[in-house]
Amino acid sequence: MIAFSCSVIPKKIKGLEDIVYIGRDITARQHREQRTSTQYAITRILSESQSVKQAIPQILQSICQNLGWDLARISHQLVKKMGIKTAKMYIW
Repeated sequence: MIAFSCSVIPKKIKGLEDIVYIGRDITARQHREQRTSTQYAITRILSESQSVKQAIPQILQSICQNLGWDLARISHQLVKKMGIKTAKMYIW
């Protein structure tokens, strides 16, 4: 993602001016903000849930919404460890 700014610099001669355009890559900052927002949302979900198993659908939805993903799925290994009977995919 690139953020642009524009500035007009007036000249001493009437009617003449310089225009300066600056583009700055803000991709890393945007990703940091998304990760922080996701982390906060997951922490809130876990604090309000009775169990991690109960929170999984909300956690996956939050990850998708905050990171702009279309699909989230819990891994097969985690499903086995947590004793979840069916693995689900969540699409938003």
